[in-house]
Amino acid sequence: MPISAQSPLSRRQVLLASGGLALALAGCTTRAPQEPEPAPPDPLAELIDDHLELAAGYEAAIASAPSDALTGLAQNVQEQISALAGALALRAGDVPSPTPPSDTADPAAALGTVIDLEQTLVTKCGELALTQPAQRAPLLAALSASHQEAVEVLDD
Repeated sequence: MPISAQSPLSRRQVLLASGGLALALAGCTTRAPQEPEPAPPDPLAELIDDHLELAAGYEAAIASAPSDALTGLAQNVQEQISALAGALALRAGDVPSPTPPSDTADPAAALGTVIDLEQTLVTKCGELALTQPAQRAPLLAALSASHQEAVEVLDD
């Protein structure tokens, strides 16, 4: 039996060759790189939209039955929108204005809509105060309490 002039591969050479092969195969995938999933919308941004809807509801209620109480509560909602925008580091121009009412509604219906929106925000802000990061909890709890007070004023 003839003796080969080549010496067998060392363990180190085999490991280096297999490692190089694995790296080459890892870089040659047939799948296209996946784009990262977009981040879910910030709940405070959604809350701004809810407050804009409430502000529009107040505008409709004031248009159908002007009152100092409604005007004061509407101003409070504008301040809440500003506070939420500040928490999101938005500039004043970045927050849209509420959509003005298209027509004057029945005063009772307009007030009922405002009360429903206020009650929804009591719950939503309260739930978010428990689930959002701790630095947001005081703002959200204050918003929930403010909306609760508005419901009480409007129900009288």
